[in-house]
Amino acid sequence: MVIDGLLGIGVKGAPKDLYADAIRTINSSRGVKVAIDIPSGLDPDTGEVPGDVVRADVTVTLVAPKPGLLKAPEVVGKLVIVNIGLPPNALRVVGPGDVEVWFRKKDVKARKGEGGRILVITGSRGYVGAPWLTALGAWVAGADLVYLAAPEYVLESRFSPEIIGLPLEGDYLTKDSLKEVLGVVKKVDVLVSGPGLGVREETRGFVKALLSLARESGKPVVLDADALKLVSQEDLAGVVSIITPHLGEAAVLMGVEPARLISEDSVETRISVARSIVERYKTTLILKGYVDVIMSPDGNLKLRTGVGHQDMSCGGTGDVLTGLTATSLARAGDPFRAASIATFVNAVAGELAYLIEGKSSPTNILKYIPQVLKEPLKTALRVKELRSGSENVR
Repeated sequence: MVIDGLLGIGVKGAPKDLYADAIRTINSSRGVKVAIDIPSGLDPDTGEVPGDVVRADVTVTLVAPKPGLLKAPEVVGKLVIVNIGLPPNALRVVGPGDVEVWFRKKDVKARKGEGGRILVITGSRGYVGAPWLTALGAWVAGADLVYLAAPEYVLESRFSPEIIGLPLEGDYLTKDSLKEVLGVVKKVDVLVSGPGLGVREETRGFVKALLSLARESGKPVVLDADALKLVSQEDLAGVVSIITPHLGEAAVLMGVEPARLISEDSVETRISVARSIVERYKTTLILKGYVDVIMSPDGNLKLRTGVGHQDMSCGGTGDVLTGLTATSLARAGDPFRAASIATFVNAVAGELAYLIEGKSSPTNILKYIPQVLKEPLKTALRVKELRSGSENVR
């Protein structure tokens, strides 16, 4: 018998060097070949085989079958699913494993841009802080290049040397604003809009034009805040997107009174609301709150609970999450995984900020995001140590 445990589900691309040689040796052996979790060389999501792959007689996968296993029976052989003792709900709660497995690390030979290129295009004269917090959220999460395209007044109100400012004409954005950044759109991985955008009718035209451009270019989009008050189902059709409403914004998306949803707030209500929005808008959703609900168009569901602090319910924390989500999307490549990563990291950073600094302010959360991304399990355990029996956990 030959047991294959060379490469796990976090490894993508064609195996190289010693791994490729080992796979060829396994395939040429006479014994029964048993792959653990997934045959080495098989893409766990798509079932594609980009290079050498172990052709197993039996694949023993843990907890649940990975999508790729169901698409490559000629490589997988007999599929055996093994329960390793995880409670069913554990699969529905975000955690450090989402970061460890899906947040792509930069290669030792990485070049500028491979960590993510983000264009934040938002803001208006009345709201100058939110665009900056979004851009900085993307930056501290590991994006190599973050562009902030906003009215000149917004850019002049703050300064951060890491952010590339792109001044736009006027006090608010219109469909013509996009003409000034078309060259940048071609360069970036993710488009972001909403925080501080404003809700003028002319700005509705900007949102429609932005999503049309995203559809044509194939660029994924992260939308939050005011953009959610201006977007329609038709606008989002055919666009790879993540939207990040709180319950009040969710009510606008559903066309109901916010007070109704708020009065009925519960985990069950949140899941029901999330499902309604996802079915209507065909988007990946982060429904923010004391429990975050993450849901994808194909029905995948996760919750962020057990970590985070109620002090995070202050202005600006959602703007930081929006930027963090954009970089997570650039690194993970999949909207649902990106949303899972971002909600966990944001919550741990927010609670660390409260426990250490005494305040879960946006600027304090920005400070702890890199630490959580670097050591997700260690920082989550650190939160538990610092709580000292406190019950102030969302």
